[in-house]
Amino acid sequence: MLEKELRKPIQQWLFTGGFDVVHEVYLCGGYCDIVGCKFTPRYDRKKPFLYYLIAIELKLNDVSGVIGQAKNNLQVANESYAAMHFSRCEKLSKYSLNKFRLAGIGLISVCENVEIIIPAKKNLRLRDNLWRRRIAYSDFINQSLKAPAASERGEME
Repeated sequence: MLEKELRKPIQQWLFTGGFDVVHEVYLCGGYCDIVGCKFTPRYDRKKPFLYYLIAIELKLNDVSGVIGQAKNNLQVANESYAAMHFSRCEKLSKYSLNKFRLAGIGLISVCENVEIIIPAKKNLRLRDNLWRRRIAYSDFINQSLKAPAASERGEME
C-alpha cells in the first residue's frame, strides 16, 4: 500500500462535498498531501476569496508524525485530518486515538470508501486573527487549481 493509493477515495469524498482539490500544497512550513477548498461566490471580484479549507495528511504508519503535521495545518485550515488505510486504523490503540482527539485532528479510514473515525474540530480561530494569511493562501491555491483541478475532475467522471 502506498500513500498515493489513498488519494483517489479522499479526492472523491471531497468532490462529493463540493470542494475543489489540490495535491501537495505548501502550508505553514511543509507540504500538505491533499487540500480541499471552497470559495465565496464570485460577484464583482475577479477572484473569489477562500471560504473553507480542509487539510488532509496521508500516512501509512507514523501516528506521531501525522498528528504533528496535521496540527501545524490548523494554522490556516478550518479542519485538519489524518488519513490512513483502514487496516492501520483498526490497529490504533485507545491511547493513539485519544491523541487525535486532544489535538483536534480528525482521523479518516480509507479503503475503497472513506469513513470518518474521529471528526475534526472546527477551527474557529481563523475568523479572528488569521484571515489575512488565508487570503494570501487563496491566491496561491487559485493558481494551483487552474490546471490540476480540471484534469483531476476528468479522471473522476
